[in-house]
Amino acid sequence: SPTYFFGHSWSGYIDPTEENKKAHPAWFALNKDGTRSEQLCTSNPEVIQIFIDKVNGYFDKDPKAVLASISPNDGAGFCTCEHCRAIDTQYGVTDGSQTDRFIHFANTVLKEVKKKHPDKLVGILAYVSHTRPPVSAVPDANYATMICHTTWEFCHVHPINSPDCKANTRFREMIEGWTKVCKHVNVYDYYGHFYIMTPWPIVHDIRKDLPYLRSIGVTGFMSETQQHWANQGINFYLTAKLVWDTLRDPDAILQDFYRGFYGPAE
Repeated sequence: SPTYFFGHSWSGYIDPTEENKKAHPAWFALNKDGTRSEQLCTSNPEVIQIFIDKVNGYFDKDPKAVLASISPNDGAGFCTCEHCRAIDTQYGVTDGSQTDRFIHFANTVLKEVKKKHPDKLVGILAYVSHTRPPVSAVPDANYATMICHTTWEFCHVHPINSPDCKANTRFREMIEGWTKVCKHVNVYDYYGHFYIMTPWPIVHDIRKDLPYLRSIGVTGFMSETQQHWANQGINFYLTAKLVWDTLRDPDAILQDFYRGFYGPAE
């Protein structure tokens, strides 16, 4: 379903305007210097209730919707207040990451949402400082994650399951860890590069990554792409065909692309 997609969304629940920050400073994440960022404090009871009410309202309005995104805004600036840090301690977090506290937040929201909408999901990206699987927090059965195979932290020169790539070994360990604790595991990749405008053919990765992800139990896939059809369209075409059926022959798909896209120059 198109309503299964999720991404950065906190500003849609609470707009980080200066007016809101002045009126409700405790809603926003506390920085180490005492200022407030545009992220939210997920241990604040009022913030939690706003999310519960708005998620319930979303599903009330659209009963066919599958999932509501409750994923943080893009960027850093996550809360350092004593209550959020206490949640980190509760789950044994010592590396400064936020995965466990966000699962705790989602579980708290879901506990109330499921009273009205027992089959609905909420989604949080596994991204940057909350990419790794949880230390000890256990995601609710209605929790969905989407792990970002970011271009600046992981590798697109080698397939994800390449045994010789240290960066992708880290990613592989993370995603396989997520599949052991979470029922709804998805991957967000970057097959259309957002800051490289040159040809960027990575079919040698795509042809191996998608069958691998399906084999370990990944249930959904999304690629960030721009309208770079002339220089990166080969990635888009192969991906579209393989996410539909990972058993298809990549070479046959590529031949079809060459013939259809280049005509006599195939």
